[in-house]
Amino acid sequence: MGILTGYLGAYLSPESDGVYRFTLDTETGALTAPTRFLDVPDSKYLALRGDGLLASIVRRENGAGIALAALRGDAPPRIHESLTDRISGCYAAFDGGRAYTANFHEGA
Repeated sequence: MGILTGYLGAYLSPESDGVYRFTLDTETGALTAPTRFLDVPDSKYLALRGDGLLASIVRRENGAGIALAALRGDAPPRIHESLTDRISGCYAAFDGGRAYTANFHEGA
């Protein structure tokens, strides 16, 4: 099968400085160490679709929101970030041509 790429969000700690990427070699089972891939602090939840990555962002001092990153091969990802929400999302998803987050605890 080859090489699979995975992404990890970091959440609410002084070390929460981005989204991390790692790879898995499906033939040998070898994992690479995670390396910071996106400078999106407090990326609570992630969703991946094709060449797009959605991260729910928690920033308590100036609101919460989302980051959308276009992932195009080895090119640096292009990031669009919005911090307009007061309530942080605890779920991130793509549905059709839309990206969204939801907070089921707050009903938002």
